[in-house]
Amino acid sequence: MNKFAKGVLTAAGCFLAGGVVLGIIGAAGRVYTGEPTIMEDDLEIMRDTWNKVRGWDLRWRRGGAVKGLTLEYNGIEFDRNHKDNIAYGSFTDESLRGTDIYNLDVEIGNGTLVLCQGDGLELKKEGGPECQYYIEGDTFYLKQKSAVGGGETFLTLTLPEGIRLDKADIELAAGEVITRDVLAAGEIEIEIAAGELTMEEVQADSFSAAVAAGNMVVQKLDAKDCDAEVNTGSITLENSLITGRLDAEVNMGGIDIFLRDFYEDHDYEINCGMGDITISTKDGSLKEYAGFGNTMELYGRNSGGNSTYDLDCNMGSIYVSFVGRDSAQGTVGEADLSEDSGEEMKRGEDGRPEAPETPESPETPEAPESPEAPETLESPENPELPEVSGIYDIVNEWPDRIGRENENTTAEDFSFEIKVAEQTALVISCVTEHGELDLEIEDEHGKEIFDKGDIRTGEYEVKIKSPGIYRVHFDCEDHTGSFWISPKE
Repeated sequence: MNKFAKGVLTAAGCFLAGGVVLGIIGAAGRVYTGEPTIMEDDLEIMRDTWNKVRGWDLRWRRGGAVKGLTLEYNGIEFDRNHKDNIAYGSFTDESLRGTDIYNLDVEIGNGTLVLCQGDGLELKKEGGPECQYYIEGDTFYLKQKSAVGGGETFLTLTLPEGIRLDKADIELAAGEVITRDVLAAGEIEIEIAAGELTMEEVQADSFSAAVAAGNMVVQKLDAKDCDAEVNTGSITLENSLITGRLDAEVNMGGIDIFLRDFYEDHDYEINCGMGDITISTKDGSLKEYAGFGNTMELYGRNSGGNSTYDLDCNMGSIYVSFVGRDSAQGTVGEADLSEDSGEEMKRGEDGRPEAPETPESPETPEAPESPEAPETLESPENPELPEVSGIYDIVNEWPDRIGRENENTTAEDFSFEIKVAEQTALVISCVTEHGELDLEIEDEHGKEIFDKGDIRTGEYEVKIKSPGIYRVHFDCEDHTGSFWISPKE
């Protein structure tokens, strides 16, 4: 059973269990009050999500790369007007180079698609059933149905370097889409049923993402307007700057948004049903909203209506965090000012950052001297070298590996941070001779990505979806043994 089939069965089980629970609660609410309850709306959400995810049919294929009984996504169909543009087997089409396109339309049923930039337009396909691709007008179309049972499909679509599209549409039924380099367009629309989408950098006037039961991570987002909607999946927008309108709606999943500007740069309309909405400001204070009918409107009090964030959480959670590095209103961020002038950012009575005074005669700073490479763990100058607390005898060869060999000594609790430069997977090899060892890994925002207790002897793999600083913490209870952490080759 492949990864997608397991995901569909898991999702089906979750929907069934959730539907039963919500049905019981909703029925009880109607009996008690005689009126419809919010749970009935949640059941409708569950049904809509299931309708999107369950769009797979058993079909008998008579021809093509895959024959016989297959499972196919019925939401993606080949264009009958372009039957000659159906390609089989593995290939690389370089004849597309030199072609100008201004729009992109991608539909992926399963498999993996990597979207990147290079010398020109090019499509490469490895394995799996047939796909269809063609250019109509100024739009490039790519359709991959990927029948389950037809083998894994790996597609690489290379766009001309530095291209900015008018519009980009990506529909993902299952599988995985990865965008490398910058995806820039006037308008970007994403629709995910049950797959995974990871985007390195996005620049758009309008960015829209709708996730049913899948997951989406954007490592850097610059957009004027942003729409994010989640049913039972998740959306994570890191290192973001949204200067205009933000509409974030969660039904039963989660949305996490990490912004580069200030809380004071925006107005807010908040509507919280049974979920949780949390806003973290630059100074670390939290504004939390939870419970039935918890609403708030701050329209026109901060940005004068230039930027409004509309946060709507039925069930699930919305988390918005501001780091105060850039300003959506065109002023210099606090971190940038302190780095350039050494002065502290001034703020007005309303708490918003004021524009800094222009220095009379700025001088070009001298380049700092290169620090000498440290010889031991105790030297803090090397940013690549993790600082370890609460442990000794660490063999630190990061980014190749970090670990500890121990034959006769019982370890104490210890933790350290590691810098991961790219998307990868960490391989954790542990030996437990005696006692108990618990392991937890968090990203730089404090979000837990791995948590396992009582680790026995063996290997464990942790998927790292985005580069950054990760905190590794071991809890030891009379533990004797060893461990190693290294990136997967």
